[in-house]
Amino acid sequence: MHTGEMRQVCLLFVVISMSAAATARADEDSRLPPERAVIITGDFKASLQRASASGSDNSLTQLALAPGLDYVLPSRITLGAQLNFVLQSTSSGTETAYGVAGRAGYFASLTPTVGLWPQVSFAFVHGSLDSNLGGSPLISSIDITVLSINAPFVFAPAEHFFIGIGPSFQTFLTASNGFPKLTTLGFLSTVGGWF
Repeated sequence: MHTGEMRQVCLLFVVISMSAAATARADEDSRLPPERAVIITGDFKASLQRASASGSDNSLTQLALAPGLDYVLPSRITLGAQLNFVLQSTSSGTETAYGVAGRAGYFASLTPTVGLWPQVSFAFVHGSLDSNLGGSPLISSIDITVLSINAPFVFAPAEHFFIGIGPSFQTFLTASNGFPKLTTLGFLSTVGGWF
């Protein structure tokens, strides 16, 4: 090995060692959830949206609460479950719903106090629809399967506590009783803690 190549290998080793040391220090100083942590969250979504519903546009007002529980694996992948409570109103009626979701994500630390937590979830939701179509009141039961993708930025102002906000995409994969398949884009806020 030539002297120039040896210097390059040594320089590469020094850069990798410094990077690993900086990452280890950032993890030690981090207020964000570490590997093997249990995260408890309370997602909250209040929105006024314009939704595309199977060929028609509709205004949508939605209030959603979703407490959740996640586990951080050693690879920073998170696996969890969530309960969903939704109240939404459209020009054609009001829906109240509840459901359960399974979700997976990746908790990426950007700084010791800021992270990005993209998640994908699949939910089954059951609800009732109270509508007034054509002047005739109609109450029906609905079952919906929902795919959600959320990517909140989280900020940890104190150890074991974080708040976050980020974009949220949601689409109905299936809906019973002729209920339109809604697709929405909005923002999701979350509050959580870990132990």
